[in-house]
This record gives sequence, structure tokens and C-alpha cells, in this order.
Amino acid sequence: MIESTDDALLSVDEVAALLTVSKSTVSRLIARGKFIAAYRIAGVQRWRKSAVIAWLETTQEHTK
Repeated sequence: MIESTDDALLSVDEVAALLTVSKSTVSRLIARGKFIAAYRIAGVQRWRKSAVIAWLETTQEHTK
């Protein structure tokens, strides 16, 4: 299990890097409703790092 005490807000670039996918893949996941909702701050999407890590762990458990 990955643990994170850092609850930073991540950009789409940072989310893509954390998931090791492209920004286009993140956009496709969002469009298909398969990724967690983002916060909109000044018109820019941001995700909590802890939520992204939790989503990733859940997704990995389902693919085992």
C-alpha cells in the first residue's frame, strides 16, 4: 500500500506522471467517468494527491 501524508493539489501533468500515463489518457478516463472528479480552482482542474493514490490502489486491486 502506498501511503501519503502530502495532500497537495495536483495538476493534470502531475496526475499523468503519478499514474504513468499521458495527459490524453487522463482526459479519456475523465470523459468516460472512470476517474475521480477534479476540483476547479480559478478554472483549472486539480486533484488531491491522496485521492489519486487511493483511486490508483483501488484500480490495481481490481486488475489483480
